[in-house]
Amino acid sequence: MGTLRYRPEIGWLLQIAMLIFVVTVLIGIANGTKVFGTLERSVLLTHVHAGTLGWITLGVAAACLWIFGGTGPRKANEGLVRGLAIALTGSIPLYVAGFWSGSFIARAALSTPVFVAIVFLLGWSIGEARRIGLGRLSVPQLSAIAGLVSLVIGSSLGVYAQFALARGDQFEPMNIIGGHITAQVVGFLLLLGMGLIEYWYRPTSTSASWAGRVQVGLLFLGALAIAVGFALGQPQAAGGAVLLEIPALVIFLIRVGWSAVRSSWTHAGSSRHAAVAVPFLVLNVGSIIYLILALFVLNIYKDFSEVPSSVAVTLDHALFVGVMTNLNFALLIAFTADRTAVLPWADSVVFWGLNAGVAAFIVVLLANITFFERFTAPVMGLAILLGLVTFTLRLWARPSMVPVPTAA
Repeated sequence: MGTLRYRPEIGWLLQIAMLIFVVTVLIGIANGTKVFGTLERSVLLTHVHAGTLGWITLGVAAACLWIFGGTGPRKANEGLVRGLAIALTGSIPLYVAGFWSGSFIARAALSTPVFVAIVFLLGWSIGEARRIGLGRLSVPQLSAIAGLVSLVIGSSLGVYAQFALARGDQFEPMNIIGGHITAQVVGFLLLLGMGLIEYWYRPTSTSASWAGRVQVGLLFLGALAIAVGFALGQPQAAGGAVLLEIPALVIFLIRVGWSAVRSSWTHAGSSRHAAVAVPFLVLNVGSIIYLILALFVLNIYKDFSEVPSSVAVTLDHALFVGVMTNLNFALLIAFTADRTAVLPWADSVVFWGLNAGVAAFIVVLLANITFFERFTAPVMGLAILLGLVTFTLRLWARPSMVPVPTAA
């Protein structure tokens, strides 16, 4: 028990993340209900990047400050962390606005400060890991480092693509964009997903076991091989590399996942959001394995244009909403545990509405019953909006005398 070392910066990151996520949710509801018809590509790209950068990446940054910073008094020279938080919360909203503008030049220009801030976050995390001691790092901390390395790799490809589009250069989208997406999804998000599920289910700081290290290593190497294969124009290599994801998932389920998913889903708190994230993570990994094998090993599809959109959207929403949104809410619950319980009834409404909504949304897509998307998208979206309002009110509420539970 204690006071978080970087509490102000974590609060800033979470508040800006929630504000940006409102954009994602509103566009998602509009797209699902078709109230404005078919949305323009620039709007859909805004939807995606407001979610992945504004909500997920800022949430991950807040989680990194938590799991590496721990508790204790701040040192006099720790203004670096404040600068990091300002860089992230200042650059990401502008980049999201660049996607809304539809201007390739704006997107290229605004991608650079975001990339620099992400590299800054990785460098700070590595510095903290060295301070703690590499041999003493927990699995969540190792997952964060490996995930941020994957994020930097994927982001560098994304920035390259933005400048190529701005200059009108010709490049093979499947190579560069494919490498960008796989590094972010198979690397960054899966690594952080598994690591943060473990942290919120068992928020204790213990050195990683050999099994935990193997889990992180397999995930990272698999993601790296897949991303590099795409970037070099050899996506067939992904067919072999994706098999590394299978033992990594099995190790995770044996170590953490199986016991986490069997914990109580009715008791309010961070742990049930970690528990419900497990089946969505399994679904996501299964979708990735199926997609890559279907494309490059089994030849079910000749190229990405033949892949049903339902498969890609299932993969995205299982990970972005089912896993990462639950984990951000787990972080928000823990962060506001010392505040007045504003709207206490909302916790269960958000939990069940979010997860029933995204599960129904995925089922409707896979069953190709697109008409019901008009109902499932609003359920999921409104539950998320209720959560964002609730946690914003709690962030602004006066602290109680109860300190936040955390692990150093």
